[in-house]
Amino acid sequence: MLGEELDFLVSSARRHGWEAVRRFGELIRSTPALVAHHREARDRLTEAAAVTLAARSGAPEDDPAIRITATAVAGLWHVYARSLPRHLGKNAAGAARAVRADLAEAAGVLRRGL
Repeated sequence: MLGEELDFLVSSARRHGWEAVRRFGELIRSTPALVAHHREARDRLTEAAAVTLAARSGAPEDDPAIRITATAVAGLWHVYARSLPRHLGKNAAGAARAVRADLAEAAGVLRRGL
C-alpha cells in the first residue's frame, strides 16, 4: 500500500514538481483538521491490521501481541510520512529509492528487533 502511495506522489512530483508536493505535505501537517483526520486514518489502519493479524493467528483481536504488532505495522506509515519530506530535494527516482530504503530498514527492525 505504501509503495502505491509513493508511486502516486512520485508521478505527481513529475507533473507538478516536488515543491508542490512539499507544500501539500506542509498543508496537511499544519491544518488541525487534517492532522486529526490523519490520526483517525492511522487508528483505522491499526484496527484493520489487528483484525487481520487476529484472523490469521487465531488469537483474539485484543491480545497484547496482536495489538502491539498491529501498532508497529501501522507505524510504517509514520516512517513513510517522515521520510518523504527528508528526501524531497532529490530527483523523483532518487527520492523514491530513499523512502523505500527507509521503509525497508524499519520493516527489517520489526522482523528482527533492534
